Parts: sequence; C-alpha cells; structure tokens
Amino acid sequence: MNAPHIRFYISDYGYGHAARSIALIRALRKDLNATVSIRTKTAADFVRRSLPDCAVLPGQNDIGTVMYKDTLTVDPFETELQLEQWIDSWDDFVAEECLFCRDHGVDLIVSDVTPQAFLVSEHLRIPGIGFSNFTWELIFRNLYGDSSEVNQIRDAYRSADLALVLPFHEPMNAFQNRILVPLVCRRCTRLRDAMRRQFGIGTGEMLVYVGSGFSVQTIPDCLGKLTDAGVKVLVSGNASVQMEGVVRIPDDDIETQDYLGMCDLVITKPGYSTVSEAVSSGVPLLVYGREGFAEDSYIIDPIVCNGFGRDLSYDDLSSGEWINEISSLFALKDAYPSCNDMFKMDGTDMCIQHIGSYL
Repeated sequence: MNAPHIRFYISDYGYGHAARSIALIRALRKDLNATVSIRTKTAADFVRRSLPDCAVLPGQNDIGTVMYKDTLTVDPFETELQLEQWIDSWDDFVAEECLFCRDHGVDLIVSDVTPQAFLVSEHLRIPGIGFSNFTWELIFRNLYGDSSEVNQIRDAYRSADLALVLPFHEPMNAFQNRILVPLVCRRCTRLRDAMRRQFGIGTGEMLVYVGSGFSVQTIPDCLGKLTDAGVKVLVSGNASVQMEGVVRIPDDDIETQDYLGMCDLVITKPGYSTVSEAVSSGVPLLVYGREGFAEDSYIIDPIVCNGFGRDLSYDDLSSGEWINEISSLFALKDAYPSCNDMFKMDGTDMCIQHIGSYL
C-alpha cells in the first residue's frame, strides 16, 4: 500500500489538544508510514518543532471560550460573538480545505476536535475520525442551550465516521459511532532522577508544579506559601514569576511532559494534556475547576474517584491552608497501581489500529 496522506486538524484553544495530537501523529508516522499534514494556528510553532517531518500549515480551525480578564469565569457575551463569527466562516473553511485535500491526495481526516473538518470529509467522501475527550457541542450547549449554532456544531460531528474517545470524557453523544480508547499523551523521554539532578532538586526535596495552561492567564496565589514551607515550585515558561525556589520550564524545550514527570504533585486546571501527562508518570494531582466550563467535571470526577488526586476551589487553593496537609497529597501516588486500566494503558496502539482500518 502506498503511504497514506492524513490531514490532521488541531483545535486552536490552548496547547493541550496539540500535545496529545503530537503523540498520535508520531505514531501515525512510525506505524502507518503516513504523510501527515496539519492545520492549526495557536500552537503551530510548537507543533512544527515537535514534528519536523510534517507539514504544518497555519490556519484557524476553531474558537474556545473567552474568559473574563484575570478570572476562571467564562464571558458568555464575548464568547457568543466569537461563536457566531466562527460559524459564519465555515463555508470558506470547507471550500479551502476541500481544495487542499483534492490537490494533495488526502486519504483520511483526523480532527481534535474541529467539527467542520467532518464536513470536509463528508463532501470528499473520505473517512473522518474524531479524537478527543470532549466536543465543542457540549461546551456551547452548556452556555447557550439549543441554539442554531450549537445544532450546527452537533450536526457536523454527526458527519464523522468514528470518534476515538479518550479517558476523562463527556458522553460524546454528538458522534454517532464511538470507541473508548486508553490514555493518549506524550510519554516522558528523560529519566526523572536525571531531570531532578539537572535542576538541582535534591533527593529529599519536594517539587510541585503550579500552572493553568495557555488558555487561562492566571495561576493560584500560593507560590510564596509553598516556598516558605520548603517546597520547590515548577512553573511554565510563560509564567511571570520571579521568586527564590521557583524553577521555570525552559521556553525552548518542547518535551514539557518530562518536567511534570519529575514532580511530586501537579496543581492545575482540569485540562486533558497536563492531567494525562501527570497520570502517565504516576504524579498525584490537585485540580481546580472553572465556572461555566462544562468539560471540567468530566476530568475532575475520575481523578477523585480513582484516588490519584483531589479537587479544591481556586480561592481555597490560593489561600494555601492546604499546604499544612501536603504530605497527604504526595501520598496519593499510591493509588495509581489500582486505578482503572484505561488510565494506565497507552491508547496509541488502539488508535492506530482503528485509523488503519479506514485506509
């Protein structure tokens, strides 16, 4: 069989979709010898550096929610304006992508989790496969109910041939054909002990990651309290923090999962990428939700139910009172051996098998 050409669409809402898509695309290249061309905008440079042998063509795919400035609360008015503009752009998107796919002999489309990509696959009569733990139909239906825009998103998802449903998932009812797969994420490429030595983290020292992801430009106000308690803190490269005892992830290092792997606790919003990369390394979690974001409970509940993490409100997290009992959070790592197998297995092989069956 000739090398298949797969067109891959990555959501433009933050970097989490890009991180897990990178893990799958690396497997598509290796196991199916596929040519993969990628459309994304926000994370285009990150994807290009992570996948130097793939064509990454910058282009807007979707929109997420707009948050009130310096908060974890969705602004429904600004979000609705962007939603309407996005839906209005779909005809141009489909025409542009149909032309690209015809000109480049695309055999199959994978989308995480841009809905109008499936209108392209339907129009071209080639397979369209979803890859996600949530849909924009859930997010926007939670905000706006049974609106015409929300129904258009649902109908686009219904055009897909298959959805590969990741752990921490919502019901995904917008897709007509669904298969559950284990965790897909970037696995660590460097040893934990070597990473800790490189950054001067002693054998008996505790390291805690505190972050919020790209889409939320605020982090809990507990860093000083952690360092005062003798705990070292890891933050992302874009965090504007200058403090003794704080380690920053280098901006030029694309394999950021290795940094989570050297931690003793990860504190984060309930975003799939950070959560899944912590879970794959057996690092316990402390998560805080966002008001008006329907996906959050589907990620938080399995974390708590499986015992490898806890949830806390953003205000309680910022207060720092929980630091007095931080040793009990470190001990949550003991829950990993007995947690659900879907969180322990690598779902990449199963995804490749299902995608390969459509080629």
